[in-house]
Amino acid sequence: MAIGSLPIADPDLAPWPGSESQVGAGCLAREEAVPAGGRRRRRLVTLISCDLWIAGVREWWDRRSFTSSVVSNLLVLAVTGLIVDEVVARRRRQERAVSVAVQGLIVYGQTRRAHDAIAASESPERASNTATDELRTLASMVLTAAPNLFDDPVGAVILGRG
Repeated sequence: MAIGSLPIADPDLAPWPGSESQVGAGCLAREEAVPAGGRRRRRLVTLISCDLWIAGVREWWDRRSFTSSVVSNLLVLAVTGLIVDEVVARRRRQERAVSVAVQGLIVYGQTRRAHDAIAASESPERASNTATDELRTLASMVLTAAPNLFDDPVGAVILGRG
């Protein structure tokens, strides 16, 4: 008997009946398209639901108390890892939002300075050196900040691209 492609010498350690057909290349191919966090969540839900609703699975785990103890500890560790991953991802999103907001404010401030310099010039035909420098600086800032502003969902909506 084998689990996936690994042979098992002791038939008493074989998986529960019918599980061999559930492990195969099709399952692995579908899992590769899902991000790692999604695969972990799906595996946890599958293990828990199998334990709750399939009697053969419960009996298999009941006969192997040490294995079930190790697996239950690993499940607790996996759930803890999922929670930590979610907290870290939330912090990253918040830090990115603050960074995008600060860049937006800097570009807005430069836009105001460029506007004031243009409005202060005597005639539109003869823009002062200050206005030209302010517009050049504004263009540079927009080019530098644009990738972050366009990649951020809220920034893209504000800029009319979302």
